[in-house]
Amino acid sequence: MKTFTITAYSHYFKVEDFCEDGKQAIYRFIQKFLVQYDVVIDSYGNMSQTQKCIFAASNAQRTEFRFHINQLQHFIDWMRYYGSNVSQSTVVHADPPTFAKADFKVLDGWVEREQQLLALDYIFDKNPLTKMLPMQAGSGKTATAFFAMARAKMRTLLVIKPSLQKQWTKDAYPKQLEYAAGDILSVSGRADLLSLIHLAQAGELNAKFIALSNVTLQRYISDWENDQNDPKCPVAPDEMFRLLEIGIIIQDEWHLFFHLNFKIDLYTHCVHNIKLSATVEPDDPFLARMFEIASPKSTRFAGIEYNKYVHVTGYCYSLDNVEKIRMSPRGRSSYSHKQFEESLMKRKRQFENYVNMILWLVEDDYVKVRKEGMKCIVFAERVDMCTRLMHALRKKFPDLEVGRKVSGDKETVLEESDIIVSTLGSMGAGTDIEDVYYILMTTSVSSRSANEQAKGRAREMKKFEGTKPHFAYLYSKDVRKQVLYHNKKIEDFKGKCLSHRSLMLPTRV
Repeated sequence: MKTFTITAYSHYFKVEDFCEDGKQAIYRFIQKFLVQYDVVIDSYGNMSQTQKCIFAASNAQRTEFRFHINQLQHFIDWMRYYGSNVSQSTVVHADPPTFAKADFKVLDGWVEREQQLLALDYIFDKNPLTKMLPMQAGSGKTATAFFAMARAKMRTLLVIKPSLQKQWTKDAYPKQLEYAAGDILSVSGRADLLSLIHLAQAGELNAKFIALSNVTLQRYISDWENDQNDPKCPVAPDEMFRLLEIGIIIQDEWHLFFHLNFKIDLYTHCVHNIKLSATVEPDDPFLARMFEIASPKSTRFAGIEYNKYVHVTGYCYSLDNVEKIRMSPRGRSSYSHKQFEESLMKRKRQFENYVNMILWLVEDDYVKVRKEGMKCIVFAERVDMCTRLMHALRKKFPDLEVGRKVSGDKETVLEESDIIVSTLGSMGAGTDIEDVYYILMTTSVSSRSANEQAKGRAREMKKFEGTKPHFAYLYSKDVRKQVLYHNKKIEDFKGKCLSHRSLMLPTRV
């Protein structure tokens, strides 16, 4: 097999100039190690497999392939097995990344806490190159990132969910760092991104901090991979980062957008890459292996002890006519709480009992003990379920402000409401609400990260000294999957809560 060209960058390596045999060996490497499949079991028990995600990158012509830098030796060994004479000594190493200087000044009154100093020492250690900060919700990830920017003095690119851009650029940044007009650019949408690229090409980019929508970046990467001559993509994604002279790339809520963030690594050549995440422990074995590639366990920051401040209760109830409640999508055997709620809403008496159970818990756990200013969150799966619960709560508690927060609803609902009804997707990671005392999760999910994020919406109650928030969730003893998810929560929350009890409700739904 003819030797091909491997060029190594800070976070990826690129493979080019290969023969047809080499291309086939590369395909086998990808198929064996880097393809995530969805397994579908139909109602007859027949199993089929469909390709879901590929954790590698290439152009449409397949004249180049990109892989994570942590797979370099694995790839070399694989290609040698197939007859290549490639080795570490034949790898071409790209020049060190360049960057624009940026002087970030921390405002008076902001001082690094001990745990943040440990995190900063970790960030600026030469190894590992990728810095993973698995810090729990409310532990100061954003502040730590700003302290790192101030120490590094490099232009910084933040890749973030669009709905969280304002939280970083309008709220957090001006509170902690000196701010002048032009210091910050918030980029969302193709037009914004093209304007940013043209600004850099003209040598007129002066911003210190660029907050880029992860959706916008994802579309740009996909369009470039599909057509490198697309006028909407004037430069390759990695060339764009170099053109912008980015020294630090920060990826917020890394685990929630893991495939995209993995792909971003395949175009990243920078001095510092800081990944922020409340949890880095996926349940899926394949994803756990991909996490290990992108951020090996041995290199993750572990200098902060988990802060336990929440009491947890699992409320168990009985469910009548369980065989008539649909819990799986048509043609699937997997559990779907969305389907569970839809089916329950069609059964009038049972649905009324279900809602009354939720009202009783909110009254007993929250309304009877609340102090002015304490908030409550009720999570459901479906938007129409949130709407019906909101109306029921308003009728039951007319003296309290009850609001719904789903996609499209105003952010002011979070500040104005005493009780907020929402979905995990609408008010999960990155949503900070002060003085949440009680959370009731009616949604039954298995995901460790989703449950941790839901629990993490409750923060330490600084205005109510000595008061500890309460996270509660529902599960039916008659639904096998819900019982399994309850047992999994017991394991997943070990060491992450003050107490965890299971109580049987007298309610029959």
